[in-house]
Amino acid sequence: MTLLRQFLRNIYTCRACSSECGFAQSSNGAYYKFPPIIGANTQADLLFVGINPRRSSTNLDLHTALMSSKKAFAELAANRWNGKPYIHAKGEPHYRFHLRVVEGVYDTDLPFETFAAATELFFCASTKSNQLPYPGSACADQFLPITLNLIQPKVILAVGSRVLRFFNGKKDAITLSQLSGREYPIVWMPHPADPELSETVKEILLQKTILTVRKHLGKGG
Repeated sequence: MTLLRQFLRNIYTCRACSSECGFAQSSNGAYYKFPPIIGANTQADLLFVGINPRRSSTNLDLHTALMSSKKAFAELAANRWNGKPYIHAKGEPHYRFHLRVVEGVYDTDLPFETFAAATELFFCASTKSNQLPYPGSACADQFLPITLNLIQPKVILAVGSRVLRFFNGKKDAITLSQLSGREYPIVWMPHPADPELSETVKEILLQKTILTVRKHLGKGG
């Protein structure tokens, strides 16, 4: 069994966290969750790290389907849902900034998984994040090393301030973090749903993120 397949299986059946975190139990007994990786399943330049998946009135069917089928769970890991890309220009709005970074860094509209993967500090889903442990994540402590081993990113994008604090990073500079025996550059990007930032400010900050990643990868300013 490949590392990826075993990883997906372990996450799919995981029930380790307390229900006090706000996670909801699915029909198979495990919590509703997303796969640990969405996008590239092997080496990719960029790894986006978010907080955790959200359950809402608009995606209950998706969560139900994922926890009813290991095949669907694996397909979403490869950025496929119902035979189409999940993270794409007309897809889930949350990932619009992820796509903007990829497009801005590489000057291309090639599929997200060509250059990047997305993961989370917590894989299980909740309606809000206020019940999650803070500032650390036992889930990330255990499973992020596996994700890093699979993706081997050149840059880690911390999606929002909550994730940046997990890495002890700084918003205005690249932070080098020692993870799993290797040093990774951490770059902050604004969370697309940050209520404290206007859309105009988010756009300005996102452009700074793109420029920082471009410079680090040697693509100029």
